[in-house]
Amino acid sequence: MAFNQQIIEAVLNHYGSRKNAIKALSDFLPIGTDAIYRRLSGHVHFTLDDFLLICEHTGISSEIILGKRSSKHALFDLHLLNSDTSYKALEQYKQSLERSCDIVRMFREKDHVTVRHSTNTVPLFFYCSYKELSKFKLYRWMHQTRAINPLFKYNQFFINDDVISVQQKVSAESSLLNETVYILDRRIFVRLMQEIFYFRELNLLASSEIEVLRQEVLQMLDSLEQLCIRGRYNTGGLVRIYLCEIDLENSYIHIECSDYQYLQFRVYSINLIDSYNKAICDKQKHWIDTLKQFTVEITDSNEKERNNFFEKQRSYVDKWL
Repeated sequence: MAFNQQIIEAVLNHYGSRKNAIKALSDFLPIGTDAIYRRLSGHVHFTLDDFLLICEHTGISSEIILGKRSSKHALFDLHLLNSDTSYKALEQYKQSLERSCDIVRMFREKDHVTVRHSTNTVPLFFYCSYKELSKFKLYRWMHQTRAINPLFKYNQFFINDDVISVQQKVSAESSLLNETVYILDRRIFVRLMQEIFYFRELNLLASSEIEVLRQEVLQMLDSLEQLCIRGRYNTGGLVRIYLCEIDLENSYIHIECSDYQYLQFRVYSINLIDSYNKAICDKQKHWIDTLKQFTVEITDSNEKERNNFFEKQRSYVDKWL
């Protein structure tokens, strides 16, 4: 049985009903009743922090849920979107974002939080404020996975404003954390522009849509350049951005605070796998940190390198879009 389902069953058995469980859990979990309802319904997973608090306040034994596990094994949660239909995929994507928001909010209550990204694709934080770029990222994924007809044009595809709103909420919550480190593959923006160009060549994107995407890419680059210059989010959170001189094979996220750690592997474009297992979190932290030896930092200092990078990205926009 899945780890999350075991927690749900243990809680419901303890309290006797979902209504009683929601009322009781709201007294000690640092989340609202709506978030508790989503967890008990299985739409959003309980976090490790939730699990530890539940064990502490209810007397439910962690061994009942975890059992005895070998140190050579780790618990992972899979968050893979169902691509049968665009509607299902969008709903699941929204639920995945809401869960991410809950996790970030949980860490925000802790001290000394550091987020590490190493990525070969444009991170959500960079593009989530741009509606057409957000739409394109989802459209591209659905086109590849056949959640939509291969001949389905970009202007026929719609995403609800609430999906964009939840994306922006994740971004806003993330900016409140103490420190964020990004290690970027130098080609992340080139890959994005090549994808847009490809769909134009398929006649699935109109010239007017290309122009809107082009303007949003330029705005995104301007915004990122200003972030590099400041070295801080508008909320005050410290930001360090590095350009990697070698190709990054995948996208990883690691979050730690004084109490515990959390990681994500980005898979199949917008899907993810995550875990709180200390051993694998330590490995991921070490992997991201050791990548710095192949990087150049472009926040605060190194103005020449930063200017060259952004000028080159804008030249790629002219070339591909």
